[in-house]
Amino acid sequence: VQQQAFALENACDRIYQQDGPAPHRYRLRDRGWQRQITLETTGSQSVVVWNPGLPHTPKMADVPPGGWRDFFCVETCNAGIDVVMLAPGGEHRLSHRLSVQAL
Repeated sequence: VQQQAFALENACDRIYQQDGPAPHRYRLRDRGWQRQITLETTGSQSVVVWNPGLPHTPKMADVPPGGWRDFFCVETCNAGIDVVMLAPGGEHRLSHRLSVQAL
């Protein structure tokens, strides 16, 4: 659980993991927009928070110059130690639900 301010200063790629059965909840308190964003996941033990930063932005056709300062991405996944291995023909489902509330 990260409860300190998150400052986007350059590229980032962080994995946040949860223990125990799903669903898992992640909350982002966005004081700039006076809102709280909640991400509830199933089939997932982790989320990745990433941003390309200045060095990688020119390689991304949909991010304008300097655009990396205006966003970060939160993706539902099973990353790192949470990787899911499937047998041929196997199946695994991930889902997430977003909600937004005013602070």
